[in-house]
Amino acid sequence: MSLEEVQKLSIDELYLYCHQEARRTLKRGLTKTQDKLLNDVEKTKQGDAIKTHCRNMIILPRFIGHKIDVHTELVSNAWIYNHR
Repeated sequence: MSLEEVQKLSIDELYLYCHQEARRTLKRGLTKTQDKLLNDVEKTKQGDAIKTHCRNMIILPRFIGHKIDVHTELVSNAWIYNHR
């Protein structure tokens, strides 16, 4: 599968390609903060920073090309997800 095809998969379809822990998390459903982060990723352009406190989110193919600033107790760590 190409990257574009994987990014277009719904969470129910992506579920089949994940490891056990990710499948269990996706099967139980996302929390409010995880759902908000996913909506923010879908709304913003690639390259724009998204700030969040959600540290336990599974990295989905939709995150590729986005910069996500994860706030910890002391500092904010920026993560940029690129396709390699």
